[in-house]
Amino acid sequence: MKATLVLLLIPLAHAGDFDPAAGQVGSLAIPLDDPRIQSWAIEVRSYHPGADLDETWQDPTRALGPASGDPLDITGLGRGGHIEFVWTHPLTNGPGPDIAIFENSFSDRFLELAHVEVSSDGLHWQRFPSISQTAQAVGGFGTTDPTNLHGLAGKYRAGFGTGFDFSTLPKKALVDREAIRFVRLVDVVGDGTDLDSRGQPIYDPYPTFGSAGFDLDGVAVLAPPPLTLLDKHVTSDTLTFTWAVEPGTSYQIETSLDLSTWSPLSSLTPITRQLSHSSPRAVAQFLRLRELTETP
Repeated sequence: MKATLVLLLIPLAHAGDFDPAAGQVGSLAIPLDDPRIQSWAIEVRSYHPGADLDETWQDPTRALGPASGDPLDITGLGRGGHIEFVWTHPLTNGPGPDIAIFENSFSDRFLELAHVEVSSDGLHWQRFPSISQTAQAVGGFGTTDPTNLHGLAGKYRAGFGTGFDFSTLPKKALVDREAIRFVRLVDVVGDGTDLDSRGQPIYDPYPTFGSAGFDLDGVAVLAPPPLTLLDKHVTSDTLTFTWAVEPGTSYQIETSLDLSTWSPLSSLTPITRQLSHSSPRAVAQFLRLRELTETP
């Protein structure tokens, strides 16, 4: 008797153009314990909750300090609501993401979204560019593929933040990317009336009631991790150092005789995670490697 093996080929769901959910290969999600987290938002400037939000969730102080990952320890925005934070000193525009926004989603695909806007003076605002490739409305308990989302807070489940890099903002005369002191989150109304940067509709779970809109757990301020010295080799004539670096990031090697005045020696953009440099000992008393912030 012959046996016949029948293979049923089921096509995989279409994936979008952007990084996947937290924990998956290639995800850009920022965990609560990420070493880049330097501090957290500690002052709310204003809070205007939107519709369909129970009073239970209208406590803006719950958005202050470290995110907890607790789905009940949040500040709700309500439908179309917004919240603003202020810092005494400007936030650093360094390499990579400068802030991270944490939401309270219980899954990788139930994603309530928000626009992120920043300001250097509290009057003039600039919104981070965003893209939503979700093709149709998802309903109140619908799901969204995170690979279809870019530049919107709420892309990842609770305990993981979405990063935003000030350097990705187009230059604007009235907003100084090197002196950002204000951050505003604006809930996306998920019925498609809100648009992304291309003018396309943004869909997220809609309608929801009682706790409608984006649920904010915390706003983290990030700093790039310190460079790690891997190896050094000193001879009578030459200093050779090897650092751990981020591929594709540009670095400048600088020299100094007194640690107060530095002069550029060379610029490098590595393609691997290590960078070596050799200099004659007579060039300078001190050498340093500095990451260069991109400012298109």
